[in-house]
Amino acid sequence: MKVIHVSDCFLPGMGGIETQVSGLAGQQAKLGWQIEVLTCQSRNSFDDTSLPYRVRRSVWANPAQAPIDPRAPRRFFEEILRFSPDVVHLHLGELTPVVEILLPRLARANIPTVVTVHSVWNRHITVPLFRAFTQVSGLAKSGVLWTGVSQLVADRIGAAVGPKNVRLLSNGVDAWQWQVSPVVHSGLVAVTAARFAPRKRLPELLEILRKVSGQEPSLRAVLAGDGPGMGQARRFVAEHGLEEVIELPGRQNSAELKEIYAGADVFLSPSVAEAASIAAGEAQAAGLAILSRAQSGLGERISDAEGATAKTDEDFAQILQEWAANPVLVEPIKQHNRDNLCPLDWSRVLPQAERRYLLAIERVTHLASK
Repeated sequence: MKVIHVSDCFLPGMGGIETQVSGLAGQQAKLGWQIEVLTCQSRNSFDDTSLPYRVRRSVWANPAQAPIDPRAPRRFFEEILRFSPDVVHLHLGELTPVVEILLPRLARANIPTVVTVHSVWNRHITVPLFRAFTQVSGLAKSGVLWTGVSQLVADRIGAAVGPKNVRLLSNGVDAWQWQVSPVVHSGLVAVTAARFAPRKRLPELLEILRKVSGQEPSLRAVLAGDGPGMGQARRFVAEHGLEEVIELPGRQNSAELKEIYAGADVFLSPSVAEAASIAAGEAQAAGLAILSRAQSGLGERISDAEGATAKTDEDFAQILQEWAANPVLVEPIKQHNRDNLCPLDWSRVLPQAERRYLLAIERVTHLASK
């Protein structure tokens, strides 16, 4: 199959969309598919020839160094016509202007198109804007297939474009790559790997850890990642004398995260706006129990065998405290996650993606036959 992925942002960026698009394209290339990625992300020193597929970049110098280019929609459309793919797979976040401008052109040209939304749209701003956009652009009556990385995301998309046009398309992880040999340690070690940004709710997590560690001294935490909130996090740890409890190692690569996970028990995700959490999938594949907020896209898929979900921060803190007081409670969960293939493994996600592609082709063929 010939597939073009289009994403405003891509490698060497390190966000969730970049990780997922590069992973999906790489896995599809391994199947022998012809894959291209079109992006506005600057290459900098990254070597595109190291990838098993072709990357075409349309980069525009701008003061913010943002991955946008006014020329990109036209350039990308011309490349799509030249490449003649079976399907174009567009990747959207909350604001991805190049992909959004390109989308109606593909619909008018009757090119089979799958759109995957990777973030939780704001129901008060983004949802009504996309509802108006799909109506004015004619997308509401097109064959475009919309997909969300979780039911939470899909429900927001459905509120904008109609639920009949929306399917699930899960994130994928290489579960075997994330398997680790557990390292014996004392107490309960909790970890997270996230961008220090407001929607990740790291300040709230720090407050939870402060309270729980005061009651259960055996609790230790490693919060990996970086971002605008890192300075605030470091000040919090210093002000409350938590240097022996909370470690802030900064952004970690996959090898460094695996080393952290080998000596840990629980992955923490306090965000209520988490679309799906690739990081949590990687941690689950490494054998960690997952503790998340129930309202998130991650929380909707976590069973009691895989971890626990909390309706409030108070519930979150209580569960963590119970586990810290008696770490043996977590052992069956960790054993389950070590023994069972992560639901997000590519072996399960790739067939799901192919089914979405075939449905998009079928929808366009049906429209053309009318």
